[in-house]
Parts: sequence; structure tokens; C-alpha cells
Amino acid sequence: MKVKTHDGLYLDVMATEQAHRTTVVFVNALGIASAVTEHLARSLFASGLNFVTWDRRGLPGPYDERYRQYSLQDQVFDLSAVISRLAPKNVVISAWCTGIQTALAFAKGKTEKELCGLVLFNSPNYFGSRYSGVSGDAIGKVSRILVEDESKLDFLYHSIFANNTDQVGAKITGLSDRRLQQLVEAPFKSGPEVLLRYAHLIHGSSKSEVTNEWCADIVAPIHIVGGCEDSMVAFQDSVSLAGIMPSATVEVIADWGHYHLFSDTERVAKIFTSFLARGATTSH
Repeated sequence: MKVKTHDGLYLDVMATEQAHRTTVVFVNALGIASAVTEHLARSLFASGLNFVTWDRRGLPGPYDERYRQYSLQDQVFDLSAVISRLAPKNVVISAWCTGIQTALAFAKGKTEKELCGLVLFNSPNYFGSRYSGVSGDAIGKVSRILVEDESKLDFLYHSIFANNTDQVGAKITGLSDRRLQQLVEAPFKSGPEVLLRYAHLIHGSSKSEVTNEWCADIVAPIHIVGGCEDSMVAFQDSVSLAGIMPSATVEVIADWGHYHLFSDTERVAKIFTSFLARGATTSH
């Protein structure tokens, strides 16, 4: 399905739809293709939930000439366009890592009738002056360098990312599924231009600082999930995020890393059903 957004860009949307179900609208991390969510979509559908996501702007395509100008507001408009086009009755927004900033910005000012709740995995990765996980810290610093000086692109790409072996990738991601591993590594290992695009996407989406004041008008119930084995975004950031949200609960899973929501999908389905059972849709 194609959805036209505010600036004429056509978004590729993936959706499972069945009448009278709550719909999980998933905001993927920047630079990651929707294909990574296929197992997750099947698990949620089997548990009684519809699932919607889309390939976010900035992925390879003919519309990428403006990637240096893409902002958080562009990303929020895209999410709004997807929801407007599909018009689900009961919506839960879910997001992962750098998708969380978009989800939170969208949720600002939304009533309980407009939004049942949010389920967020990890954190938006923008706390303080550095990225908290070891891997995330390195990627964040490289991204900031590239936005400031693109002449360093080839050197940084080939020195840091291009020559990583499959074994190194498996260790960093914690994934045994080779296809999933390739999908989540794509922003860093698909060539210098893709890495540069990713750096600018992060820069453009991270300009609004996630604070108590910024989140004060988010009234929907929120559940935040972190993983103790996450080397990209330390679980302490998930706890910190919950601490500044008006209505958030937090869950830290001992044996989870950054990408387990795509491999441990039965557990993810239980997280959603438990969240909804606690009353996220009582107003409907």
C-alpha cells in the first residue's frame, strides 16, 4: 500500500487488517526497513492485534535528495498520514529506539479517544551529551562528526563499519538470524552514502530534547521496555525515560538486547496484550 504524505512523498506501508481489532502502529528506528518487523507482525496478529508500519523517509530511493533537511516534524507528518489513511478505531503507537522521538511528538496533545497508549522499546537515545550504550555511543559520535564534516565520510565508513565480519555483527546485534542481522546493520554497512543519510536523519530528528516539559501534555498510558544486555541503548535510559513521563511504567528484561523485539516476538505479543489488559482501552 502507498500513502501520500504532506510533501508529496509516497510511503510504502505494511499492514495487517481485521475489523474490530486494536491496531499497533509501529514507528521503526531510523534507517531500518519495514521487512525487519515481519515476524513481529505475524506474532501480534496471532495474538489478536492488527499491525501497521511503513518504510520511513531516508531509506534508499528517488526521494532522498532532501535527506539533509528531513526534520522530526516531517516524520510526525508521515505517521499522521499513515493513521489518517488507514483510520483504525483503536490505536496503540509503538516505537523502537530512534522511532520513539517521533512517537512522543505525535502523542503530544492527543486525547484518550485518539490514542489508547504507547509501548516503547529502549529509549530515543538522546539523553545527555552522549549515547549511553557502547555501540550507540560510537555510532552517535560518528554521526555527529559526519554532519559537521562530510569530507570524513569515506574514511569513517571504511575504518569503522565496512570491514566488520559476520561474526562481529552477530556479537554486536545478538541476532542468530542472518537476514535480521543484515537488516539492522544496513544503515552502517550499505555504503558511505547510506551512512551519511543515516547520520543526517538522526541529527534532524534529535533536535527536540525529551524533557518533563516537552512530554507534559502526553496523557496516554505508556509502557517502556528496556534490556539489560542492550549495548546500543543502555537500559538505564529506558528507566530515565519512564521517570520523565507523566503516566509511564517501565519493564527491564534481563536477557534482552537491542534487537530482541524482532526475534523474541512471542514475548513482545505478551507485552502488548498485558498492557491492553491493564486498561489502555477502557475509554473505548
